[in-house]
Amino acid sequence: MKWINDVLLDLIVTISILIGVIFNIQWLIYIIIGYTILMLIAKSLVLFGGSFLQLMKKTSTNAPLWFSHLLYAANVVALLVTGHYYTGGMWILIWLFSYITHLKTHKKTVAKKK
Repeated sequence: MKWINDVLLDLIVTISILIGVIFNIQWLIYIIIGYTILMLIAKSLVLFGGSFLQLMKKTSTNAPLWFSHLLYAANVVALLVTGHYYTGGMWILIWLFSYITHLKTHKKTVAKKK
């Protein structure tokens, strides 16, 4: 359970999304949209900007992969069910980009160990 510290921000974001969309707190929804745009830009840079991929190797986490998938799924479902389709779509892209980045970094790590 030591990995909980590694995912604390992710937990706060997911809880904020749930609270914001369930209770329709407009100012929180604006913050969520802004954060989502920044995350999408960051994930895009890491995935499509070759040198940024090196940064991901340095930011490793002990959290299990299923936990990240669970949080991304909760974000997407909460946003889509409550009618925030564009933000939900951006979270689908964030989820996809994160997974592809994970596969790329994992593949390079395994190749170096051989």
